[in-house]
Amino acid sequence: MSAAVAQMQLTSNAVAAFLDDPTCILNEDGLIDQLIEELQRENAHLPTDMSASDHRDQVRSAAFAIAKMKKPVDTAAKALTEEFRAKTKAVNDRRSVALAKLEGLQHSIRAPLDAWEAEEKKRTDQVAAVMEQIRALGDIPFDATVESVARRIEDANDLLIDRAVFRDEADAAERRLEAVREKLAATHARLTKEAEERAELERLRREAEERAAAEARAREEAVRKAEEAERAKAEEERQQRAADEAAERARKEERERAEREAKERIEAAEAEAESLRRKEAEREAEAKRVREEADRRAADQEHRAKVAGEASAALSKLEGMTPDLASAVVTAIRAGDVPHISIQF
Repeated sequence: MSAAVAQMQLTSNAVAAFLDDPTCILNEDGLIDQLIEELQRENAHLPTDMSASDHRDQVRSAAFAIAKMKKPVDTAAKALTEEFRAKTKAVNDRRSVALAKLEGLQHSIRAPLDAWEAEEKKRTDQVAAVMEQIRALGDIPFDATVESVARRIEDANDLLIDRAVFRDEADAAERRLEAVREKLAATHARLTKEAEERAELERLRREAEERAAAEARAREEAVRKAEEAERAKAEEERQQRAADEAAERARKEERERAEREAKERIEAAEAEAESLRRKEAEREAEAKRVREEADRRAADQEHRAKVAGEASAALSKLEGMTPDLASAVVTAIRAGDVPHISIQF
């Protein structure tokens, strides 16, 4: 019986005895279970709530310490095998039991951490999916219509940011969603106004055409009546040529005046239509400028939010710095409350 085995049996300090001589658990039956029971007792205090980073660190450290004990077992088993070839089978059996139990204990201790990491991945995947929805809603195609933009507005209004899922990213996500909603509302208003202006321009064009046609018909009717009158009075005109010639000159002057007035009305309608077309072009140019400015502001806001998020993430890695405190520090720097320090965007 080795000194390490005697110590383990007398003091029940199996871990210390194992660290002093790992071969002890391979030479005596029952010592492996004694070591495992003591390790279980030592790790019984480990937390099971994985939401806190220090709890996760404790579990990760304990599992790693257990994992490190497997190598001495394996090394001791190989040494004993070389020294006691006749006991190879018994030593290997004990080694397998020890490794299996240590492996099982390692997995048992890591189980809460593994479960937390799986839930965290599920949460981050959900966040990514919602952010992709927001991005897609804000990516308005160039040929969008009033109806298609209205459907996007309904989808954006139905989209909600679950703060329990987004956590520290909730504020940034809500700002991004609100920016997309504003962009959609501005686009919908612009498309609606453009459609109304096109309809008004078409109405004015039709009215001008109808007026011109009515005036042409009036001129034709006047000519027809004049010609009938001229034929009816042909004989009288021969007898009273002087009076007829004066009447003819008067009629001619009237026709010319009517034609001039009609022409002036047509030219005025055409000038009005041209003025409307120029105004339409000016409105389209202004709308384009507003869209480009809105896109630039949205991109700048998104970039600033990303830089602030990266700065908060870097600060939160410092010892004693929580994510909330890191976010508050970045907010104070951005607000200019911290002298001599600024964030490069």
